Amino acid sequence: MQHWTDRKIRIHAFCCMLGISLLQQIQQFVLLYPPQGEKGPNRLATVLSKQTLPQQALAKTMGLDQSQITLRG
Repeated sequence: MQHWTDRKIRIHAFCCMLGISLLQQIQQFVLLYPPQGEKGPNRLATVLSKQTLPQQALAKTMGLDQSQITLRG
């Protein structure tokens, strides 16, 4: 944290707690599938739990929506 005044520290703490409360219910699952042949790496699929509109907006603002994720409800 790079803040020195009480006001800025309180605002920073508020933003952190807001982010945690909005993101705590977002779950991401990584599924591993066997290779399609005898050789090769495991196939990987990432599934993200359904998000509310505030969670979607926060994830977009933070750049968390940049990765290729399959959304499921």
